[in-house]
Amino acid sequence: TAIGLFLTILQEGSAALAVNGATIAISLFSGISNAVLVITWLLSARGSAYMVLDIFPTAGIIVPMVFCWILFGEKIRLIQWAGFLLLLAAVCVMCSYSGKIKGKTMTPSDILLLILCGLSNGAADLSQKLFVYYCPEESNSAFNFYTYAFAAVILTLLFPFFRKGTASLCPVKKVWGYIVIMALCLFLASYFKTAAASLLPAAQMYPLFQGTLIICSSLMASVFFRERMTKQSIAGMSMAFMALIIINL
Repeated sequence: TAIGLFLTILQEGSAALAVNGATIAISLFSGISNAVLVITWLLSARGSAYMVLDIFPTAGIIVPMVFCWILFGEKIRLIQWAGFLLLLAAVCVMCSYSGKIKGKTMTPSDILLLILCGLSNGAADLSQKLFVYYCPEESNSAFNFYTYAFAAVILTLLFPFFRKGTASLCPVKKVWGYIVIMALCLFLASYFKTAAASLLPAAQMYPLFQGTLIICSSLMASVFFRERMTKQSIAGMSMAFMALIIINL
């Protein structure tokens, strides 16, 4: 929120914060989506292999694809549907991999959390498309400022429900550096995706973004978290990447 406020005032002045009602409504939808994404992603990270965490958000691209098809006439071709089905197959492969790497079978609650993570990511992507279509004259920076302002309020209200039993695990003062890095990366990702949403159709932009994300997350999982790359994980990631290529044909 602080980054968004600073960037808006720096680029366009405080007058850019006076947005219309449509921008506020879409920002609220975006804020709710991002808050749910953060919560479900962090909860999923406790019980699932890291490589799995970006496969489900990738599958969430179906949300902006379908809604942009219905609302804005961005057609989804048959080959793109085939790519999405391949992506779902990759999700199944990676769920099995996660169970083996964590030494336990994924429970229905684990899978539900990952599905919610994917759908909320798709909803956040959809909000960016809604903004560029319905509020083309409004400030991108202001939209992202209000998005994270709403997300901050929602997360603050929900914090007491998640605090019990976890507060003593890691004092907040020890993780401020990670919080700042996460905030900066989240804002920049949202800012540049919103800018790109005015240039590319949803069926191309979001798969391209998620494909890059899959490569980065695979490298991080291997280097930082020592998750062993097995034939199964390589097959699952390859299937997901191939699906994204097919969707972009």
